[in-house]
Amino acid sequence: MQGRTSDGFPREAKKGDRSGNFPAARRIEPASSPSSRSSGLHPLPLTVSPAELRDLPDLLRLPGIELLNQPESLLVPFSPFRAALRSRVRWPRSRRRVLVARASDRVVGVAIFQPQRPDQRWRLDAIGAAVGVFDAIPVIDELIRYGITLAGVNGVKRLYARVPHGAFCATGLREVGFWPYASETVLVGTNLGVRRMPRIVRRQVPSDTWAVQQLYSASVPRQVEYAEALTSDRWNVAETRATVGVHGLVIEEGHHIVAMARIVNRTSGHAIELIVLPERTELIDVLLDGVTAWLSERRSMRVYASIRSYQQEIRTKLEDRGLIPLHQQDLLIKYTTANVRLPVFEVMPAFSEVREGVPHRVPTFLRTQPHDDAVT
Repeated sequence: MQGRTSDGFPREAKKGDRSGNFPAARRIEPASSPSSRSSGLHPLPLTVSPAELRDLPDLLRLPGIELLNQPESLLVPFSPFRAALRSRVRWPRSRRRVLVARASDRVVGVAIFQPQRPDQRWRLDAIGAAVGVFDAIPVIDELIRYGITLAGVNGVKRLYARVPHGAFCATGLREVGFWPYASETVLVGTNLGVRRMPRIVRRQVPSDTWAVQQLYSASVPRQVEYAEALTSDRWNVAETRATVGVHGLVIEEGHHIVAMARIVNRTSGHAIELIVLPERTELIDVLLDGVTAWLSERRSMRVYASIRSYQQEIRTKLEDRGLIPLHQQDLLIKYTTANVRLPVFEVMPAFSEVREGVPHRVPTFLRTQPHDDAVT
């Protein structure tokens, strides 16, 4: 069995034989501006690899990082320096994959991927480039391509990205094969008011996980369900502390979950996700009352909500309660590919000898005896 290095590469590729598996080094050209043309700048060689300890000083002052996976990424402080440091020295090792692009021994770009359980899909959390007067498109393109190749080497089948409209990395993601399967609007608010918890709304318990999965399958379009390929693990509740965790509120009717709210709680804010059966939209207000009652028990913080394009009824109800649209974003997916070798069939001539038929042999007592009329 082939071993792997600490950063996930096969040992043979780590020794330098990357020509067959990884993109070759490119060169970044000066941007087409009068200042760059008059300065006589020459193209610079560009290389991409996992972040190392020597890259930390450059990451500490690298500007222009685009945060993806919103609104969850807005709930915690982000730093490419901290992400790279944890990926290299944390024990147990952080599951994040931090890739850097270098030009002239200086870090000019970074991309951060987050593997997710249980199927180890990868999610692009942040990407950025700071190349001055040089063109940033090749840097973004190479970071994404390298991440896709590294994911394929590690057996990853799907990569995901939530990209705001107008993000500079959107074009590069489309060019390498990411395609949108849904869109959503991120809303934000600070105070939803104070409400009492409705009697039909209760907290989610571990035994509700499979029922919530069935609710999800009955509420989303088929193309979204096939693209996300979520399992029941997605709906587990994990309340680690009073201020940090994943919580759930559900409405149950006849042993079936017909509406649910998933709340990601952090010290700096909350992110909520709502799912309601399409034929039970009258429960939206009741579910939102339950969410408001749950939030009112915590200290007032910023509240984010991500609403899909097929959930316009929920968006209208949230806007009526004071949430305002922050931005729109696309949900992208990329499938990794593998070489498929078909078996080769060789036709072999087959000869068989034809012989005379073998006579049937049966016991004599079974043979029919001739009838003699003379015998009485």
